[in-house]
Amino acid sequence: MARKSIFFKRFWSLIETRLKTLVEKDIYESKNHVRDQQEIEHLRSLTHFLLSVDKWNSHETEKAINVRLQMENHRLTNKLMERDEEVKMYKSKETTDKINLHPDSYLVLVDLLLQLQDLKLDDGKELLFSRTQAVWMKMINNYFTEDHEEIKLSTLKRYFPADNNNPSSVKHAPVPANKKLFKIMPAKKRA
Repeated sequence: MARKSIFFKRFWSLIETRLKTLVEKDIYESKNHVRDQQEIEHLRSLTHFLLSVDKWNSHETEKAINVRLQMENHRLTNKLMERDEEVKMYKSKETTDKINLHPDSYLVLVDLLLQLQDLKLDDGKELLFSRTQAVWMKMINNYFTEDHEEIKLSTLKRYFPADNNNPSSVKHAPVPANKKLFKIMPAKKRA
């Protein structure tokens, strides 16, 4: 890698020197003005290409590199501060408290959430929609405990099948009848 860098820097220096020489030529004293202008255009085109492949910043002075790195550092520091503010905002919305369920009753909550998924509005559209069942499991896991103990995701998976229309009997278990204590029904419409 060092050889490529050395070659690139020397090549860059040669092109830069030749370009500088051509640009500084007096156009009135030069017999080859047209050819010089063509060469200048070719060398400028070549420098544009070399800039795009310059991994070693050969075209920059040490001072320019320091300024560029300081600006990049400043940009990244600002971005990090923005991210810190976002994290603070999200943390302020979070709570460490959880809703505690009566012992041996998490399946009652599971049944209610499954019922909520089936509710339709007057126009026939779903009241609640999620692309995956994982949202429901994570909600229970993150915000509920049963008798002050965590409700594990692995325990919840069997009640939230990936496809409600085709639950696999191996991975899915219906909520037992003795845990279906409530029935969510539409309210009677007033005339």
